[in-house]
Amino acid sequence: MKVAYPLMSGLVIWLLGITGISASMKLFFKTIKSKKYLFASGSILLLALFSILYFLRQSDPLIASEGSKVPVHIPNAPMGIPQGIIPGRVVWSWDPDATNENCTNDISKNDGYFLAKNNNQEVIDKMLAGTILALADRKDQKEAWDAVFRHFNKQKGRGDIGYKNTETVFIKINQGCASWSTNDDFTRRKGSLGYSETSPQVILSVLKQLVNVAGVPQNKIIVADPMAHIYSDNFELLHRVFPNVIYGDRTKEAEALGRTFLTPETKPVLFYSDKGNVIKDGTDCLYTEMQNADYMINIAALKAHACAGITLMAKNHFGSITRKTASHLHTGLVGDQNDKPYRLDYGMYRVQVDLMGSKYLGRNTVLNIVDGLWGGPEATVAPVKWQMQPFNNDWPNSIFVSLDQVALESVCFDFLRSEAMVGLPAWRNRPNFAQGVDDYLHQAASSKNWPKGIIYDPDNNGTPIPSLGVHEHWNNPVDKQYSRDLGRAEGIELVKILAKK
Repeated sequence: MKVAYPLMSGLVIWLLGITGISASMKLFFKTIKSKKYLFASGSILLLALFSILYFLRQSDPLIASEGSKVPVHIPNAPMGIPQGIIPGRVVWSWDPDATNENCTNDISKNDGYFLAKNNNQEVIDKMLAGTILALADRKDQKEAWDAVFRHFNKQKGRGDIGYKNTETVFIKINQGCASWSTNDDFTRRKGSLGYSETSPQVILSVLKQLVNVAGVPQNKIIVADPMAHIYSDNFELLHRVFPNVIYGDRTKEAEALGRTFLTPETKPVLFYSDKGNVIKDGTDCLYTEMQNADYMINIAALKAHACAGITLMAKNHFGSITRKTASHLHTGLVGDQNDKPYRLDYGMYRVQVDLMGSKYLGRNTVLNIVDGLWGGPEATVAPVKWQMQPFNNDWPNSIFVSLDQVALESVCFDFLRSEAMVGLPAWRNRPNFAQGVDDYLHQAASSKNWPKGIIYDPDNNGTPIPSLGVHEHWNNPVDKQYSRDLGRAEGIELVKILAKK
């Protein structure tokens, strides 16, 4: 309560200010139109009162605990160049029927969030299909995928061409905990949690779309979290439906279990732009199959992180390099030790920008997906039920997609930071523990926000990266509106596909 009270009271004041301003303005115009001038004068006084509440809240960051502050993020102040068929569009699909609200995630009792019995595959398939249609602004599924591939190829300078069945698609998933929480056969160790990672049901939906709609041959698809493994139960679910898809692993021993050994490259292709000042060992290699892929699809999980504050698509690429761990990259985050942030300011080198700007990783991604079916307060803990609207003490039951990686991370950050304030103490308020948590999004959006002396050039070709997308924050966690939702010709547009309940 000592932690939660100031957070909640501050949030209530802020929401009261927002709501009051809107209501008093509506009242003013209504009373003026009906020539009720006395009431109009009263509405002006109300407007002034609520405005004071709102701006007082903006100028006085919430105190989360002694010595720490919740950052203030200016709403609807976009920066960067929006990307996508519909520039800056992010699609959010929510349906509470997607998961089992009674799931306990107690693996010792054979009840994990990732199990088929806790996921409605038909609903999840429908959710993903709807996001692709909305993303491409098409009514036909096949036409939507063709538009997505054509847009990507035009952006890459390949011309107005669609997918060719000789091209490979690498699906980067998040299964990082499988590198240490599984047995030799990749079954989950007894007593291990069902950690918040990419759900196999979302992966399966993506495979159905690629194979059955977009026409990608199974043997041209690679599914992997290269630094880790794929859990045996996840593999079995996917392999049963798509046996000819390549399921990658970093060990040759995994071939006996139906996986394919991924070949580690020895020539670095990732060059960190701090030039050794922050990340001491400043280059990394990738796996051949990832490096040579014609397209990538990044499926991250919606969760907070004890070192980065949040972990989405950019942080997901910590698992793409050929080393056994990515611990050397943590110094490029807001902190390299759990829950001890110290790189708090804006305008500091952020390693996520290099990953997002790499021609092999972020800039080779045809589709960005965040799996928000379950969500979690940390990368290595179990999902928790969400409290904010519209989740209301249920699993988040959401899928987010975009062709703009910056916009998608920005939207998911807004969800995470808002839920962290409502859902303490499990979240430990990680998305808000430093103002620098979203610094990488500022920098990925615009070179105007780069630190002095830093030129982001992760490919080491002498060409600084361009704007990777658009960043802004929503107006408030109730309406969840971005600039384009408010009628402006800039910023993010959040398309909401919400189930009627």
